[in-house]
Amino acid sequence: MKKGFKKFSAFTFAEVMISLTIIGVIAALTMPNILQDYQNRTFTSGLANSISILEKGFEKMMIDDRVSKIERTRWVRQGSSGELQNNEIFDNYFRVVYGTEYFSYEKYSPFRGYIEYGEPPEPRYITKYPSIPSGAPKLLNNGSYVWVKKVSEAVQMSNLILIVYVDVNGSKGPNMYGYDLQKLGVDVNGRVVPLNLDPEAEYSLDGAVGAKRIRDDGWRIKY
Repeated sequence: MKKGFKKFSAFTFAEVMISLTIIGVIAALTMPNILQDYQNRTFTSGLANSISILEKGFEKMMIDDRVSKIERTRWVRQGSSGELQNNEIFDNYFRVVYGTEYFSYEKYSPFRGYIEYGEPPEPRYITKYPSIPSGAPKLLNNGSYVWVKKVSEAVQMSNLILIVYVDVNGSKGPNMYGYDLQKLGVDVNGRVVPLNLDPEAEYSLDGAVGAKRIRDDGWRIKY
């Protein structure tokens, strides 16, 4: 008695190609969002890490100088009104990897775009890429660039002593406020806080308040 062969159904070549096409379309639609979300998470984790490094440095500095306020430290008192990151005291407390010999301002060139509003439309120019302090930054061991400046007396009235610019991924792009580049304040106790001097601009995406929105959104970039 001859045994019969079982017939197995299989996908045709056309069916396989259709399936691969569908998978490719889905990947093309979702991959940009996945990559953007990953990049944003990298920015926020880098920001949190940089803030931690700075706050620990400020705390140790105040302990070593036996003072309770950051403005009473030797570093702040001896520093000029300009950038404070370019001295040996900063290097000793903030895990500086090297100086600024590799820094280039060309990657921070301002780009001016515009949006239109009103009737008839009138151009309102906005700076999409930042103006940053004139002094070169220091590179921390987590890969971030840091600039530190003393604030004006008017800003000191709001309990802030220093302004800190942090680029969480160094010179890599996009070098844009609200994403990899943030502008922060340092209060009298050495805490690094979102800089929000204009309550009316609470959630705008410029450097002064981008970090506040990130913090309020649970350390995530949702805009």
